[in-house]
Amino acid sequence: MGSWTGGDLAIPKTSKADDETKGLAVTGIGNEAFAFCEILTGITIPDSVKNIDEMAFSNCICLESASIGDSVTSIGSYAFYGCSSLASISFAGTTTEWESVVKGSGWYYGVTATTVHCSDEDVAVPQQEDES
Repeated sequence: MGSWTGGDLAIPKTSKADDETKGLAVTGIGNEAFAFCEILTGITIPDSVKNIDEMAFSNCICLESASIGDSVTSIGSYAFYGCSSLASISFAGTTTEWESVVKGSGWYYGVTATTVHCSDEDVAVPQQEDES
């Protein structure tokens, strides 16, 4: 796999992106894994991922879209904090599955998206109060 120079990024399902039949499953995105990554414009999170930890994508100011697999069960606090360009959030599961995802405080604070596009319908992203 060549070096990534920015733009859209698809996280692989396994630790060996060149051969998905071998390697360990990617089941989580760690704390601050992509924080302040200003060259990231789109992220695709596979169904193997269960957890998106705190501040995983915080302050990725050029991030415009996020596609989240339906196996995600938790999104940590401030996971997408400050992603001011994030206009599109897609979730591969149903609205019921989305509503069962445990979401930490401020997980989407500063995001411009107003809905999450689920497989069966859109879900409104609640308006946030200024945290200052």
